[in-house]
Amino acid sequence: MRFPLLALGFFLMSVTACTPKWQKLLKEQLVEAPESQADKDQNLILQYAIDNKLPLQSTPEGIYYLLENEGTGEARPDVSSLIVAHYHGSLLDGTVFDSSVDRGEPLEFGLGGVIQGWQIAIPLLKMGGKGKFFIPSELAYGSRGAGNDIPPNSVLIFDIELIDFYGPEEKVERQKQKDQQLIVKYLTENGLRAQSTPEGLHYIIEQAGTGGHPKGSDKVKVHYTGSLLDGTVFDSSIERGKPLAFPLGGVIKGWQLAVPLLQKGGKGKFLIPSDLAYGPRGAGGKIPPNAVLMFEVELLDFVDPLEEEARQRTKDQGLIEAYLQQNQMQAQSTASGLYYVIDEEGTGAHPTVQDKVTVHYHGTLLDGTVFDSSVERGEPISFSLGQVIPGWQEGIPYLKKGGKGKLIIPSHLAYGGRRAGKIPPFSVLVFEVELIDF
Repeated sequence: MRFPLLALGFFLMSVTACTPKWQKLLKEQLVEAPESQADKDQNLILQYAIDNKLPLQSTPEGIYYLLENEGTGEARPDVSSLIVAHYHGSLLDGTVFDSSVDRGEPLEFGLGGVIQGWQIAIPLLKMGGKGKFFIPSELAYGSRGAGNDIPPNSVLIFDIELIDFYGPEEKVERQKQKDQQLIVKYLTENGLRAQSTPEGLHYIIEQAGTGGHPKGSDKVKVHYTGSLLDGTVFDSSIERGKPLAFPLGGVIKGWQLAVPLLQKGGKGKFLIPSDLAYGPRGAGGKIPPNAVLMFEVELLDFVDPLEEEARQRTKDQGLIEAYLQQNQMQAQSTASGLYYVIDEEGTGAHPTVQDKVTVHYHGTLLDGTVFDSSVERGEPISFSLGQVIPGWQEGIPYLKKGGKGKLIIPSHLAYGGRRAGKIPPFSVLVFEVELIDF
């Protein structure tokens, strides 16, 4: 059938008149002979929208989107928000590279930690909102791509449903609530009755023990086994066959609250929520982020560190006096507990703790065991006096240039309770020192 020319012209004008306004706007945005990657990406997105009849809107940054459902309420997430979302990610050719929908589990993440395209796209939604987002490559993975799934300079399509969002403070509260629910569930399933503290620690005293309770400043000695709620053991002094001694103030908050609930010889089971343990960072490869921890603890002993130091000082003083008597030495002592003997006085002034000194020395334990000696190495040592053990800082200034002497240093002025190479914990040290220069 042949149309009259007039009728055909009318038909063409009618088709043109029916072209949607949004489609005209998209066509007007097409860039002729695009050179930059941004222009190429824009053209790809626009042509996809035109071909698939999608009335897209755009942001100033170059993201194109179509909101299926904006969501409810007034609030929108921002870059500091924690997000719970379902998403389906594909390339323009339809290749799916990632999908929480396919996995059947939404993703929880901090909006500030994802690609810039998501940081711009997701705040366009409110709670419960859904949308389709076209993200140009420069707001996604750019020229580097991502693994084998996303080629370089890829435009990405994401169908996103914003299930929930909340701020960092609310995240902490939600985690606390979740931990408490997990603890209560664990207790219920295992038929356990526990007490709890205001901080959220749950505990069962299995053996009372005797005497007082340790303070937060005390040093404690314990046996323990630590496990996750599923029974996975992550640490155990019992399995190592050696109890652990430590200052109570230097461990996780949960232990600082738990151990003082025991008396000496007492045993207990403690369920520690993640905010009182290792929180969102976890610990190594054994304790996952936000893990509730269970500890079975036996308090073997505890001591006030000041009392322990006083006892150790008394013990060291007795050892030093016995050493002096055995070796028929006459020594002077200071208020700090340092003993010293001047063998050769030397000449001139005395160094101060701010000075750099050059010395020869020979260091032994009280039983004569040599642990270090510049004399045996045949080379003196130079150092800033303020950077060495307190016993040297106090003792060397008693010498003058060229002077020689012996320093008998109690453990609290040396390395204290820690081991230092060949030096055992709580060792009294004897140094023969010659001050060569300063």
